[in-house]
Amino acid sequence: MTTLLLDTPVESLAEGSTEIFHGVLSIEAMPRALRPRVEALMVECLLSQPPAAQPGVDPLDAHWCTRWGRAGLGIVRCREPLTATREEFQRFERALVALAQAEGFSASVDPAEA
Repeated sequence: MTTLLLDTPVESLAEGSTEIFHGVLSIEAMPRALRPRVEALMVECLLSQPPAAQPGVDPLDAHWCTRWGRAGLGIVRCREPLTATREEFQRFERALVALAQAEGFSASVDPAEA
């Protein structure tokens, strides 16, 4: 199952640095009911305009939504490449880790390997 993050692109609202970084969102053992909360955090925190495709990915093969996978009954996982400014990644990771600790699942936002 896939979920579209935004219906239409938005202009970057990032403050400070506009240098774009690549990272990887990793989520394990998350209750499926929390998907909308994680996606809302992505919309709130990751404001930079996404690229047409991640580096090394043919734009015709790129996917345009968050891919969630089943990890058990009512449990999901996700490993998703992201792009954002450093400040956006930091803000998103703080909010995501707080949610993960409160709800008992594993989540991280790590720099993408070159």
